[in-house]
Amino acid sequence: MRGYEMHLGVTTGAGLARPMLRLGNRPEGAVSADGKVVGCYLHGVFASDQFRREFLARLGAAPSALAYDASIDATLDRLADHLAANLDLDAVLAAARPPRLTKAA
Repeated sequence: MRGYEMHLGVTTGAGLARPMLRLGNRPEGAVSADGKVVGCYLHGVFASDQFRREFLARLGAAPSALAYDASIDATLDRLADHLAANLDLDAVLAAARPPRLTKAA
């Protein structure tokens, strides 16, 4: 699995005794007593195809056929092609450059 952590606050409660994940030797996240609510500070975990499939399988759901990285790459390629076909990219880049400073006389 892969992801990134963002901690904006402090989590408390009994669910911490049931971590959602283990990152190395450290527990991460919490699971409710009935197992119906899970959460963690690790963002982007569902972008991992294998993790997402295993997570859904534990819930009894059909596995996802999505290839996340390939889907993102294809979407970005289509966006780039669309922008190249419909924008004057040289003009956009020129407008984004900071003006040149001139020396005062």
